[in-house]
Amino acid sequence: MQTKIIKSIESAFCIDDEYARDLLKLLVKSLATDSATGATVLDHARLKCEQVYYKFYGVQPRKLEYAILPMIPLIASNKKTRGLLTEELSGIVDASSDKVKRSDIQIAYLLAAFSYNSMLKNRKLELANLTEGMRNMLLDCSERPEGTPEIIAFEKSRIYAIQKLDRLQRKDREGISGKTPIDGLMQVLFQLFIEDCEENDAELSSFKGFYAGALGMNGTFEGGSFIKSLCEYVYKLREGLIKKEGFGNVGCDPRGLVLLKEGECSEDPILGRVCAKTVRLDGDVLSIRLDAKSGEYVFRFKRKQ
Repeated sequence: MQTKIIKSIESAFCIDDEYARDLLKLLVKSLATDSATGATVLDHARLKCEQVYYKFYGVQPRKLEYAILPMIPLIASNKKTRGLLTEELSGIVDASSDKVKRSDIQIAYLLAAFSYNSMLKNRKLELANLTEGMRNMLLDCSERPEGTPEIIAFEKSRIYAIQKLDRLQRKDREGISGKTPIDGLMQVLFQLFIEDCEENDAELSSFKGFYAGALGMNGTFEGGSFIKSLCEYVYKLREGLIKKEGFGNVGCDPRGLVLLKEGECSEDPILGRVCAKTVRLDGDVLSIRLDAKSGEYVFRFKRKQ
């Protein structure tokens, strides 16, 4: 089971999309342990800081169309299927298109987590058994958001998901082609259980690899030592072998890195211990190449006019 879980997380990184891979890294680094329940949660405060830093060293961020990629670290790091907490949901919503409904994310997460755990338990799982289990899980689900408008939206999304499950079981590909978290999940399941094809969307491709790993269908993926360590970290959180405290109200401002001189090292709240390999000023852009435990980064700061 351990190998299967780690391989499934590694396979989620096996996508030809730099931003999607980077976002997965930020999400894994933003996992924390809920002291009250022992569950692994998404630390929204840490994720926000990670995203602020990313703007200075990463590629151009974009809004997620299906909003299911952020679910992968949360699902993999929890043994039990549970609903999203308010802060976790907010973190996923912030990274997603304005067209994505919060209630669709909530329902898709329940379905995705249930599916993953079902696949881990039975690599010979058949689609009919999976969809029946997903449908029963939704019908029996007692979790509800707070507030009348939220409850109504949740119920609408639940009905929508049950309709999509019926279309998936009928092999109606066109009936699950919408740009929603629920449809995206159904499209991945269609490819895994009915008819495979090349998936060009980075989010769906990542989730497809994640599920394929849970079913023992994936090949060997070598993502490097840091990706391997991230996957092992997620597994340890899942098993309760380690616990991670939340980020809290610690301040994070990457502009403090501009004080580093070439060859100097310091402690950073997000990157940990960092050492400046090179510091270069090119016009009004200051570039700092840093060595950290998680890899090498090139931060670029533009001087204000």
